[in-house]
Amino acid sequence: MSFKVEQISGEPIITITLYPDFNFSEENALSVQAMLDLLNAASQPSFLLIDMQASPDLGQIVVGADLATRGPNPLMHHKNVRQVLVATTDDLIAQVSRGLASQLFGHVNIEVFPTMNDALRYARSQP
Repeated sequence: MSFKVEQISGEPIITITLYPDFNFSEENALSVQAMLDLLNAASQPSFLLIDMQASPDLGQIVVGADLATRGPNPLMHHKNVRQVLVATTDDLIAQVSRGLASQLFGHVNIEVFPTMNDALRYARSQP
């Protein structure tokens, strides 16, 4: 599988890593469901940390943003998402991620970082 979803033991942090071979058309729904399963089981609001190693094209980004922020059960607006953190070095992904904070996508509470370590350090520093 070209993605990995996990709950960091003892911490309110759920991570998903989308590896470079992630197939957006075939695996997007699977990865979203895996994250929803962990969020539904969470006993408290958690940081949702996305390690974006994959390189989607603009169309895939738009479809992914729509799936994650709209519809009957939008992942990024789940009651147990405290904040969405995105780790990426791709400028387009960073810009689109920041754009999710707009009204169009429901004002997602989101921050972008250049590395997973930076995102983890941020999450762990929050009260």
